[in-house]
Amino acid sequence: MCYIPDLLMLLPCFAVCVRKLEWVQPPLIQWLRRIVWRGFPYFNALFEGTLFVYQLRYLFGTHPYFSPFLQLLGQQLRRLTMEDLVKYLEICAHAHTLVHMLNAQHKLLYATPL
Repeated sequence: MCYIPDLLMLLPCFAVCVRKLEWVQPPLIQWLRRIVWRGFPYFNALFEGTLFVYQLRYLFGTHPYFSPFLQLLGQQLRRLTMEDLVKYLEICAHAHTLVHMLNAQHKLLYATPL
């Protein structure tokens, strides 16, 4: 698992080489790194806590959305009931018979004479 503070340490492009093997970073980069190192655990805890609360509310039926991202997209997860499955299978069977009918008509229309 890779964390943002680890990624900031891998960015040598912000550092200036003073002598061999001595790297000095500008104060702004040092300040940003310090902010990220101190703030990332709190941000991560807030993010994971938000996801956990969304999932609990969805589990108990008090919220229609499973995650905040699905809420932004306006998509809801639904539970599949047996009635829904039967309707889906009826639609599939109907579509299957339509495909067979169209194939038969196509064969009759474009059949080559013997």
